[in-house]
Amino acid sequence: MRKKQFLIAFLTLLIISIFILSGCIPLSEEAQITYLINRYYAAINQQNWEKAKSYCIFNSTPYNDVINIENKVAQWDSSIADITLDYSFYISDIIITGKYATVDGFLSFEININGSITEDSGEKTINVEKIDNNWQLY
Repeated sequence: MRKKQFLIAFLTLLIISIFILSGCIPLSEEAQITYLINRYYAAINQQNWEKAKSYCIFNSTPYNDVINIENKVAQWDSSIADITLDYSFYISDIIITGKYATVDGFLSFEININGSITEDSGEKTINVEKIDNNWQLY
């Protein structure tokens, strides 16, 4: 009897996992926006500038922020070898109005250059727009 219950539970979890991983269960708008912001800051932390910019509307504030960070890292990198970035954004509220959304939260970052650490944090608002079923930072 226990084997049968275990098998049913296992198969149910397997089917649910397949649906989630295949994208058959759509993510909520809030989840999509959260995922976008997390990918954006992860790309910055990895210093993958093109990827970070791909999450933004061209020439928007977040797009230009990536360019500014990239330029600063390039200046440091010419004379210093070890640079790590740690940007984290903690979402407190997402307000969606049609194809636009405002995301309020708390940004903290740490820049480590050969053991010398610069850090800052504060409240931040991020704006996003839905273009062709994809959210983009602007």
